[in-house]
Amino acid sequence: MKGLLALGGLHLLCSLIWTCSGEQPVYVRCSPSLFLARVKPTAFDNDLPVAPGEVFLGGQCPVTSVQEGFYEFRYHPSDCNIWIQPMR
Repeated sequence: MKGLLALGGLHLLCSLIWTCSGEQPVYVRCSPSLFLARVKPTAFDNDLPVAPGEVFLGGQCPVTSVQEGFYEFRYHPSDCNIWIQPMR
């Protein structure tokens, strides 16, 4: 049990360091008129890069623009079956 707690604490610490380092693989912002997500090409398994044509938002919404260092999804919240839920 102590091993599991230590492992969970280590995972949390690594997650916080990774998040605070500014190297977040996914950036998301949402408003009533815009859903914006930026995804690093290496955000997935083992830092292997993926092509823009291999990444989709939901099942049918492709990358809207390719920038240096990230792919961008820019859609209206009613597109792509996006659900809007207020944070409590």
